[in-house]
Amino acid sequence: MARKNSTPKEKFFEDALIQKYVSTMSLTAFLGIGIWMLIDPSGMKHASIEKSTVYLMKEIWSFGTGVAICAIAIFFLIKTILKIRTMKTFTWVRADSGYYLLRDEVRISGMQSLYDGDDLISFNPPLNEVYRFPKYAKTKLGKYRKAEIDERFNCVDAFWTASKDGFFLYYKGIRVEGLTSEYRGDDLIATSAALGKKFRLPNYQSGLDNKIRSASRY
Repeated sequence: MARKNSTPKEKFFEDALIQKYVSTMSLTAFLGIGIWMLIDPSGMKHASIEKSTVYLMKEIWSFGTGVAICAIAIFFLIKTILKIRTMKTFTWVRADSGYYLLRDEVRISGMQSLYDGDDLISFNPPLNEVYRFPKYAKTKLGKYRKAEIDERFNCVDAFWTASKDGFFLYYKGIRVEGLTSEYRGDDLIATSAALGKKFRLPNYQSGLDNKIRSASRY
């Protein structure tokens, strides 16, 4: 049951978690049927044996069917339990409005993100942490995935990513706006008047692939 003070975004997560618990109970019941078949493969004894659902069970009731049911139930039960464990520890989910990131069932928000190929990278300057969401661009809405801390990046240095449409520069985990740029050989020099800083984007023309690279001060 959702907490009375849950926000819509929290309830979104709680509802998904409840669905996983319901699936666990259904799979446990399914497993119970399989175990029953293994214990008593001779067939069901039921007063309403002529009812269609019971009749169907009578037709498929066997030791072999019990083995198959147990195998299927155990596989999906383990998969669901592992998913619940991920959701309750460190998880992300893609939504219509972007994504939700939750650690210990508490949402982390206020981050800035950029693509690294098909992955999404999010910067969290207050904690000096950077998170990677693998295959974000190809992940379906509502699918919960394990979040990762990416130690290749940080919220101290400068990083850039570019495509044929232009580039983005992040410094200390925050996107730098209002940049001007000019070439110096194969490098691009980006200038931020607001920060009073210049950054070198090395071998710029070779990096138009939406991959994140380090920028240096110029």
